[in-house]
Amino acid sequence: MSDRTRALLTIIRIQAAARGVTLRGAVGYVLAWMAVVLTAGMSISTLGLRLSPPSSSVLDTASVLLLILPASVLTHSLRIRVPEFDRTRSRPRQPSTALWAAGIGTVAVVSPMIVGSMLHPALSTEVFRSDWYLVIGLSLLLGTLWPLAVSTVVTFAVVAVFTIPNVVPWEANVFYNLDLTRLSMPLGVAMLTIAVLAAALNPGVANTT
Repeated sequence: MSDRTRALLTIIRIQAAARGVTLRGAVGYVLAWMAVVLTAGMSISTLGLRLSPPSSSVLDTASVLLLILPASVLTHSLRIRVPEFDRTRSRPRQPSTALWAAGIGTVAVVSPMIVGSMLHPALSTEVFRSDWYLVIGLSLLLGTLWPLAVSTVVTFAVVAVFTIPNVVPWEANVFYNLDLTRLSMPLGVAMLTIAVLAAALNPGVANTT
């Protein structure tokens, strides 16, 4: 391993530690995705549990709501948890904040590509990815403005509005209407891109509040 690579890994470890990223958190992120995959492999109605294979390519409502779990884990890693780290830095925090935001964005993009291969064959991986990009984009964007608890609750509320029948017209339901995939995918990617840029450019993300 070269000295440059070793130095880069050291910087990553320091940045991760300052933001409260631990091995336990990484395991939690993986387990959150496993919960999504397992839930997507069965049909869970809004009125009760029905253990049966999915009959269509539409994601189950529970699995879409559970996307908030891995999204909240990533959003949690936006902010620096050690105030002393930011006060004692000799370099501007903006470059490191931007690099960290880019790293989070990369993880957000790659995750559904890996997990998608584990989904039930009847499910649409494209819808799965677009729903994830919408959820994580919203969660990260709110996370640059508010504490984790607030951003998670608001994200859940928004997704719930689209999930509850007859609240959002079917013609506008970007989470579940398969005919809107051509709209929901670029919308999700755009939202995630804006969220990453906001996290990279907003110095407030480096605060603990």
